[in-house]
Amino acid sequence: MPRQVQRNGGAPVIALNPGAGRAAKRWPPARFAELARRLRADLGATALVLWGPAELGEAQAIARDSGALLAPPTDLPALLALLRRTRVLVAADTGPLHLAAALGVACVGLYGPTDPSRTGPYGPGHRVVRGRDGAMASVSVEPVLAAVAALLG
Repeated sequence: MPRQVQRNGGAPVIALNPGAGRAAKRWPPARFAELARRLRADLGATALVLWGPAELGEAQAIARDSGALLAPPTDLPALLALLRRTRVLVAADTGPLHLAAALGVACVGLYGPTDPSRTGPYGPGHRVVRGRDGAMASVSVEPVLAAVAALLG
Protein backbone atom coordinates (compact mmCIF):
# COMPACT_ATOMS: atom_id res chain seq x y z
CA MET A 1 0.00 0.00 0.00
CA PRO A 2 1.44 3.46 -0.91
CA ARG A 3 2.45 5.77 1.89
CA GLN A 4 0.06 8.64 2.39
CA VAL A 5 1.08 12.26 2.01
CA GLN A 6 0.66 14.05 5.34
CA ARG A 7 0.49 17.77 5.91
CA ASN A 8 0.31 17.62 9.71
CA GLY A 9 2.12 15.04 11.79
CA GLY A 10 4.79 12.69 10.56
CA ALA A 11 7.64 13.81 8.35
CA PRO A 12 7.10 17.03 6.42
CA VAL A 13 6.40 16.37 2.76
CA ILE A 14 8.46 18.35 0.27
CA ALA A 15 7.18 18.19 -3.31
CA LEU A 16 9.75 18.26 -6.09
CA ASN A 17 8.66 19.24 -9.58
CA PRO A 18 11.44 18.52 -12.09
CA GLY A 19 9.45 19.49 -15.17
CA ALA A 20 9.48 22.78 -17.05
CA GLY A 21 8.27 23.98 -20.41
CA ARG A 22 11.77 24.52 -21.80
CA ALA A 23 15.00 22.64 -21.32
CA ALA A 24 16.79 25.83 -20.19
CA LYS A 25 14.42 26.06 -17.20
CA ARG A 26 15.02 22.48 -15.99
CA TRP A 27 17.25 21.73 -13.02
CA PRO A 28 19.33 18.59 -13.65
CA PRO A 29 17.54 15.39 -12.48
CA ALA A 30 20.66 14.29 -10.58
CA ARG A 31 20.38 17.45 -8.46
CA PHE A 32 16.73 16.69 -7.68
CA ALA A 33 17.76 13.17 -6.63
CA GLU A 34 20.56 14.52 -4.43
CA LEU A 35 18.17 17.06 -2.90
CA ALA A 36 15.65 14.31 -2.13
CA ARG A 37 18.34 12.25 -0.37
CA ARG A 38 19.50 15.29 1.63
CA LEU A 39 15.94 16.24 2.58
CA ARG A 40 15.54 12.84 4.21
CA ALA A 41 19.04 12.64 5.75
CA ASP A 42 19.42 16.24 6.93
CA LEU A 43 15.86 17.39 7.58
CA GLY A 44 13.90 14.18 8.18
CA ALA A 45 11.55 15.14 5.36
CA THR A 46 9.83 13.00 2.76
CA ALA A 47 10.30 14.00 -0.89
CA LEU A 48 7.43 13.51 -3.33
CA VAL A 49 8.30 13.74 -7.03
CA LEU A 50 5.56 15.31 -9.17
CA TRP A 51 5.39 14.78 -12.91
CA GLY A 52 3.41 15.77 -15.97
CA PRO A 53 2.48 13.86 -19.11
CA ALA A 54 5.95 13.83 -20.72
CA GLU A 55 7.94 13.62 -17.47
CA LEU A 56 7.21 10.17 -16.04
CA GLY A 57 10.55 8.58 -16.96
CA GLU A 58 12.56 11.40 -15.43
CA ALA A 59 10.40 11.40 -12.29
CA GLN A 60 10.76 7.63 -11.94
CA ALA A 61 14.55 7.92 -12.23
CA ILE A 62 14.67 10.64 -9.56
CA ALA A 63 12.50 8.57 -7.21
CA ARG A 64 14.50 5.39 -7.88
CA ASP A 65 17.88 7.09 -7.39
CA SER A 66 16.87 8.89 -4.21
CA GLY A 67 14.26 6.82 -2.40
CA ALA A 68 11.70 9.60 -2.87
CA LEU A 69 8.03 8.85 -3.37
CA LEU A 70 6.65 9.06 -6.89
CA ALA A 71 3.37 10.96 -7.12
CA PRO A 72 0.48 9.22 -8.84
CA PRO A 73 -0.77 10.53 -12.18
CA THR A 74 -2.65 13.77 -11.63
CA ASP A 75 -5.08 16.02 -13.39
CA LEU A 76 -5.39 19.64 -12.27
CA PRO A 77 -7.73 18.98 -9.29
CA ALA A 78 -5.52 16.11 -8.08
CA LEU A 79 -2.37 18.22 -8.44
CA LEU A 80 -3.97 20.99 -6.39
CA ALA A 81 -4.95 18.46 -3.72
CA LEU A 82 -1.37 17.12 -3.54
CA LEU A 83 0.10 20.61 -3.36
CA ARG A 84 -2.24 21.54 -0.50
CA ARG A 85 -0.85 18.62 1.51
CA THR A 86 2.81 19.54 1.14
CA ARG A 87 4.89 21.86 3.31
CA VAL A 88 7.18 23.12 0.55
CA LEU A 89 7.36 22.83 -3.23
CA VAL A 90 10.72 23.00 -5.02
CA ALA A 91 10.30 23.80 -8.71
CA ALA A 92 11.58 25.89 -11.58
CA ASP A 93 9.61 28.79 -13.04
CA THR A 94 6.67 26.65 -14.15
CA GLY A 95 2.95 26.16 -13.63
CA PRO A 96 3.04 24.03 -10.45
CA LEU A 97 5.25 26.63 -8.74
CA HIS A 98 2.72 29.36 -9.39
CA LEU A 99 -0.20 27.13 -8.41
CA ALA A 100 1.47 26.27 -5.11
CA ALA A 101 2.22 29.94 -4.39
CA ALA A 102 -1.41 30.83 -5.11
CA LEU A 103 -2.51 28.10 -2.67
CA GLY A 104 -0.25 29.53 0.04
CA VAL A 105 2.20 26.62 -0.04
CA ALA A 106 5.76 27.69 0.71
CA CYS A 107 7.88 27.54 -2.45
CA VAL A 108 11.53 27.40 -3.39
CA GLY A 109 11.72 28.71 -6.94
CA LEU A 110 14.70 27.64 -9.01
CA TYR A 111 15.65 30.25 -11.58
CA GLY A 112 18.16 30.29 -14.38
CA PRO A 113 17.20 32.17 -17.55
CA THR A 114 14.06 33.85 -16.23
CA ASP A 115 13.88 36.80 -13.85
CA PRO A 116 12.18 35.93 -10.54
CA SER A 117 11.33 39.59 -9.93
CA ARG A 118 9.06 39.36 -12.97
CA THR A 119 7.75 35.81 -12.70
CA GLY A 120 7.43 35.08 -8.97
CA PRO A 121 6.76 33.13 -6.85
CA TYR A 122 4.68 35.98 -5.47
CA GLY A 123 3.50 36.38 -1.92
CA PRO A 124 5.09 35.85 1.48
CA GLY A 125 6.89 32.70 2.57
CA HIS A 126 8.83 31.85 -0.58
CA ARG A 127 12.52 31.66 -1.44
CA VAL A 128 14.30 31.99 -4.77
CA VAL A 129 17.57 30.32 -5.71
CA ARG A 130 19.06 31.68 -8.89
CA GLY A 131 21.87 30.43 -11.10
CA ARG A 132 24.76 32.89 -10.85
CA ASP A 133 25.24 32.88 -14.62
CA GLY A 134 21.60 32.55 -15.64
CA ALA A 135 21.91 28.78 -16.09
CA MET A 136 20.05 26.15 -14.10
CA ALA A 137 23.16 23.96 -14.05
CA SER A 138 24.87 26.53 -11.82
CA VAL A 139 22.24 26.09 -9.09
CA SER A 140 23.76 23.72 -6.54
CA VAL A 141 21.91 21.60 -4.00
CA GLU A 142 23.24 23.38 -0.88
CA PRO A 143 21.36 26.70 -1.28
CA VAL A 144 18.18 24.86 -2.26
CA LEU A 145 18.40 22.66 0.82
CA ALA A 146 19.09 25.74 2.97
CA ALA A 147 16.04 27.49 1.50
CA VAL A 148 13.82 24.49 2.28
CA ALA A 149 15.23 24.31 5.82
CA ALA A 150 14.51 28.01 6.34
CA LEU A 151 10.91 27.56 5.19
CA LEU A 152 10.43 24.56 7.48
CA GLY A 153 11.65 26.72 10.37
